[in-house]
Order: sequence, then C-alpha cells, then structure tokens
Amino acid sequence: MNRPVWISTRAASVRGIRGLTIIELLIALLLSAIVGSAALSFYKTEHAVYRSQTDTADRQGNLRAALDELSLQVRRAGYMVPGTDYLRVSNTRDTLTVFVGSATSTAVDTIRYFVSRATATKPILVRKVNQGTANVFAESIDTVLFVPTSTAPIRGLAISLTSTPQNQFKNTSLQTRRRLGANVSLRNR
Repeated sequence: MNRPVWISTRAASVRGIRGLTIIELLIALLLSAIVGSAALSFYKTEHAVYRSQTDTADRQGNLRAALDELSLQVRRAGYMVPGTDYLRVSNTRDTLTVFVGSATSTAVDTIRYFVSRATATKPILVRKVNQGTANVFAESIDTVLFVPTSTAPIRGLAISLTSTPQNQFKNTSLQTRRRLGANVSLRNR
C-alpha cells in the first residue's frame, strides 16, 4: 500500500529534528550562571550604596535637629534665673548643663546633655531634665564638644557634634564621618 505523500514528508521531517546535546545544555547553564552572578553582584553593590546614603541622610538629619535644639537651649539659658550661673560645661567639655527658669513659677529647670554609650549598638545623645530619667535626644551621635567662647560668666558657646556610620559600614569605602558645629551666643544675658 502506498502512503500518502504528506505522511511520508512529515515522517522525514520529524526524523531530521535533533534535540539539544548535554554539552549545549551545560554551556547554556554556564552562561546563565555568569549573567545571573553579574546581575546579583550589581544589585548587592547598589543596595549597599543605597543603605549608605540612607544612613548618611539619617545621621545628617539627627545632627541638624540636635544642633538646632542645643542652640535654642543655649540661647534660652539664664531666662528667669537669678545670678550668673546659668550655663555649665564639664571639664571634659562633653557635658552641657543649662539652667532655664519659668515665667509662671519660681522653679528653675536644670537640663543636662551628654553622650551615653549604654546601648551596645550605637552611642546616643541624651537629655536629662532636673532629676528625671535621661531620654534619647538624638541617635548615632558619638562625640559632642562644648567650648565656651568666653570665660565666666559664659556668654557664648561653640558646639560640635560628630556622627560615624553604624557598624555595617565600618572599615568599608562607605564609611564617612559627619561633623556639624555652630557658635551660639546667649540671648538672655
């Protein structure tokens, strides 16, 4: 019996189709692995840069906010406080004590600023009012320096704040210290 022409043509074309060899599959797999590892490496680098920039922006924001608040408190020092003892700087120049009175009462608030290293992850700038508990004032600030610009009584203060990156960026090219400072004159004296 004779086969129709279209059946014999189809059978011939099916026999001519070859599959992929194991070598071709291994080469394709190797090329895919190279492209994938390059893409992963690029992503990892870009993600580290993103985290570094975010950390830097956060630290700069903390520095600016802390410096603004410290400047405000130094300007307010001595308000409704009798005498000349309204601003104190420790001998190590890392602790500031501000005395501020109230227009509604005779009480004088004692506000103290210093760096606490009580947490294991990062140093923090704390604020303690009177005999209360110390509260977190700003994070990631590892050094403060308060330098009086005049002798007793203090009429002005140079404030310097320094922040270093968190632990994940130490000893890398992404480690950058940020320092911010200002000279502040007392407004009330």
